[in-house]
Amino acid sequence: MFIINSQTNEPIFEQIINQVVKFKELGILKAGDKLPSVRALAGDLGINPNTVSKAYQELELMGIVESLNKKGVFINENKTELLKNKLLDNLAVILNDCLENKIAIKEVQEVVFRIYGGESND
Repeated sequence: MFIINSQTNEPIFEQIINQVVKFKELGILKAGDKLPSVRALAGDLGINPNTVSKAYQELELMGIVESLNKKGVFINENKTELLKNKLLDNLAVILNDCLENKIAIKEVQEVVFRIYGGESND
């Protein structure tokens, strides 16, 4: 999928970045698609893994990809969906803490209803 041109002055990491951006624009890479691992892509291209890592880091800073621990690097979804998923993940952590600390579901519901402006079913 990726091709490196050694005859150009463009740094290799920038070539990778530009190809990912182009593939995304063309619809070859879509939201949620997993990119090759750093080691796999470096091996396929015969380049240093640090070069691929630098490209992936830049793509993440640009918001084009998201790196998920021990899962890989993925093409980003739309920003709104990403934010929603992160917030729901954070909420799940908080709810697990509530459960571990034996906070009753009724108390959690009361907080949710208070914040959302609704009323609890007492």
